[in-house]
Amino acid sequence: QHGMALVFWSELVLRQSSPSPSEATTTTAASQRKDQQKILASSFHDEFWDERVSKWTTVSTSQGGGTVSRPSASAGKVTAGVESDTRPYYRAVDQAVAVLACLAHCRLLQDRGGDDQVVGELDSYTGLLQQTYSELMTAFGYAD
Repeated sequence: QHGMALVFWSELVLRQSSPSPSEATTTTAASQRKDQQKILASSFHDEFWDERVSKWTTVSTSQGGGTVSRPSASAGKVTAGVESDTRPYYRAVDQAVAVLACLAHCRLLQDRGGDDQVVGELDSYTGLLQQTYSELMTAFGYAD
């Protein structure tokens, strides 16, 4: 859900970055949307990227990161029929959604221009995409 929110906000900012003259979009509102998207991108990375294993988590780090016995924060309880297990839980779908979210954010970064900060962030997200792709192909069995 959080990854798709980043996709949505990135698309919204891209589509409204050059409004037609008839639109009543103010510079302030457009700037606020850009700021909100930037916060969302940062939060998505900070909460869902597990640097230790180069994978995106199902549950945010502030909610515990998700484990085999409780893969979803929305479940609110241990998965039925599974013994208590604290191993981290990762899903291919989370990796795929993260790829879509990162690609949307990268498109927005490319649209912003090329100052050093933007280029650095774009390089960082490109690296995340490469790591995620590699993990998706190998750890989840799609390379065979």
